[in-house]
Amino acid sequence: MPLQNLDGIGFLCYSFYKSMKRPRISLLLKFAMLLGIFTIITLGFNLLGTYVSEVETYRVQNGENLRSIARYLSKMLESEGDEFVFYQQYFLKHGNEIEIPYDFTDYKEAKQNFYALLLSQPIEDFSLKSLETLSEEAKRAFFIYKHEFYMLKFEEACKTFDIPYAYYILPDESSYHIIYVLDGERLLKNEGNNLLYLGDSYYNDPKEYPVEWDTWYSGIEQEAYQIWDNEWGHTYSCYIPLFINGHKMGLVGAELEIDAVHKEFLRNAILQTLSFGILLIIFIALLLYLSYRQHIARINMLDSYVREYSAYKDSRIADKIRSQIKSNDELSSLSFHVASMIGDLEDYIKSLSSTSRDLLKTSKQVDELNELANRDTLTGVRNRNSFDNIMQLLDERLNDAEKSKMLSFAIAVIDMNFLKRLNDNFGRDRGDIAIKKLCAMICSVFKRSPVFRIKGGEFIVLLEGDDYVDMDSLAFKFVSLVAKCSIDTSLNEWEKISAAIGISSYNSNKDVDAEDVVLRAYDTMYRYKEEMKTSPERHS
Repeated sequence: MPLQNLDGIGFLCYSFYKSMKRPRISLLLKFAMLLGIFTIITLGFNLLGTYVSEVETYRVQNGENLRSIARYLSKMLESEGDEFVFYQQYFLKHGNEIEIPYDFTDYKEAKQNFYALLLSQPIEDFSLKSLETLSEEAKRAFFIYKHEFYMLKFEEACKTFDIPYAYYILPDESSYHIIYVLDGERLLKNEGNNLLYLGDSYYNDPKEYPVEWDTWYSGIEQEAYQIWDNEWGHTYSCYIPLFINGHKMGLVGAELEIDAVHKEFLRNAILQTLSFGILLIIFIALLLYLSYRQHIARINMLDSYVREYSAYKDSRIADKIRSQIKSNDELSSLSFHVASMIGDLEDYIKSLSSTSRDLLKTSKQVDELNELANRDTLTGVRNRNSFDNIMQLLDERLNDAEKSKMLSFAIAVIDMNFLKRLNDNFGRDRGDIAIKKLCAMICSVFKRSPVFRIKGGEFIVLLEGDDYVDMDSLAFKFVSLVAKCSIDTSLNEWEKISAAIGISSYNSNKDVDAEDVVLRAYDTMYRYKEEMKTSPERHS
């Protein structure tokens, strides 16, 4: 039990004792009052400790259980593939028209009805993959069969894992409404018709239901739970996004009612505390006359120590508490356990601090190794490995249809001319000096963009943001800087850099992936290199 709770109970008990103190009250009565307070504290510890322990255990175990159920149901729907896609599309078009018995308990009759209609179709259409070619009657029969099948699966999961509610929903971003496709709680369409109501919809404000909407927008399961109060009580909810064939379909949700479980835990804790309290009161009555003076002093002292520890968090108080233990009774046991709890808490904090330092040190070492693995040792800019990682990230963004339309970037390829001749004539050390000088020129021009050394004197720059907007002027600035360097008579021959540049922008209409942009940039660079060979005066 948290020490701050101990401090609060001790303070209330002490205040109660002070308020009950009156002149001419016998020592025995005073001692009886304090023992009564001690009884209340002890029973409170037992009640709260039992309740908190059971609730926490239940929360941890069933929280993960709740996620497992939602993942299981999501995998089940995902395994349905195109059949579920057709089912959902049909639901959105005709859900309000479908008549399904409210109290169905088996989907076999609906399944047999569908297959009977399917077999009545021409033999070439006998394929669940060609559902769109079926008659309207067969499509409706397929939908009813699948809806009953999915509903029973959801209800079976709830019953098996002892949770009250699981469902599949479609968020509508335009109106912030949630459409319940597979509702874990059956609703009547109309009173007296015994038909199932489909397509229940609620307005869920993203400010009130952030976990639900964050899961939908990101397409990623959130670590947090959606905690809310509704007609079923105080509930925890989790959501798993459903993807089929790479498309986001909806959310599988599962809920756990907390209040009913808490009431049961509280009832059990109260029964346990009452049983313990009866025995304790009998024991106190027998010891009341013989030990009232000693107990009064020790209880006050223990209370002061606990409050002192709560205020200053000084672990030496545990030694003070132990030093006051003079006998072997319940109060001494309580003092010992409080002291042990303080010591254990102190050891835990020290261990946690040490572990945190070790983890931080390890994390820094890993970051340093990753940084080295992605840095070019000669120039200090990023290397080919880092460029491959960037390309992979770009491809992931391009694969997202919505993001790819908003994506704007360009690739600049720069290659040093005559590097082999420079190495042959002046040595590889001078060649390295030239490469580093070219790298410095590139970094000075493209200051806001990542630069990668691919090999030798070959560099690639990823242009985004302002550099993407200004890429033409930056390319001109780079060409001018290289031209000026190549004719600077104050420089050594190996310092007179000559290089060709090619830039290509991403075009969503013709580029399948980022590699297409890179290849066009290389092509532009090679054409420019040929122009430099045939008309060197134009580039000087």
